[in-house]
Amino acid sequence: MTELSPNLHDASDHVEHVAKQISPFIERFARFGFAAKGVVYIVIGYLAALAPVGLRRHPTGVHGALVTLLRQPVGTFLLMTIAFGFATFGIWLIIRALADPEHEGRSWKAISLRTGWFFGGLTHFGLVIAALHLILGYATRDDEREAHDWTATALSYPLGRWIIAGVGVGILIYGLLQIHHGLLDQLDPRLALRELSNAAKRWIRGVCRFGMTARGVVFGLLGVFLMRAAYDFNAREARGLSGTLRAIAAEPHGHLFLAVAAFGLIAYGLYMLVLGRYRRITAL
Repeated sequence: MTELSPNLHDASDHVEHVAKQISPFIERFARFGFAAKGVVYIVIGYLAALAPVGLRRHPTGVHGALVTLLRQPVGTFLLMTIAFGFATFGIWLIIRALADPEHEGRSWKAISLRTGWFFGGLTHFGLVIAALHLILGYATRDDEREAHDWTATALSYPLGRWIIAGVGVGILIYGLLQIHHGLLDQLDPRLALRELSNAAKRWIRGVCRFGMTARGVVFGLLGVFLMRAAYDFNAREARGLSGTLRAIAAEPHGHLFLAVAAFGLIAYGLYMLVLGRYRRITAL
């Protein structure tokens, strides 16, 4: 044991040294990922805002935003950049979930948060694949078709209805929490705006709160649609982000509600850019 102890100590020091060496890169990954996510939400909100004024037939989701970016003069470069951003953000979320660099702990609340970050990381890898498919010219489905397809697949299994209902409830709770945090000014606790003036802080926090609240409403509705699909055993009642925005537009005074949701998503995208710039990030 006495001979092994120095070796174990040396190995621990080596791992810690490597972690410190790559830590700045992980922090840059996180900041770049926040920026990429922000850009995509700004594009989604911008495209949704065109519908109420008659410049676009329907709002769209992530797929439509990626297609729009690809159609720009330097679209391939833009989409490759966004894909890289999604990948880096996914890496950071998984590191955040597994290594717990920000010391969330192991309480039930912390475990639920870390589990959400882990699956969020996997979701961002899925977005990377979707972006690469578009770059390579493969036919891809929008989020509405994907929501119908995976819901129909789940419903074909014995417990599928309950799985869909559970996912819907989870998304609804997430949306309600977003609304709660936005209304009560509970932004990311690691957001550091000390270097800004008080007026700038108020404006930034106001925009970010509006964005978080609006996104919470949209995601809450998305969860309700999934719950309805499970209750009625009808996959076509499931909605993706684009379908949820279309459902908002179809309501009485829907153009007004859609405009509010669109500017809210733009505000949420700005919130992601703010986090990318001002959030304190402990990588490892």
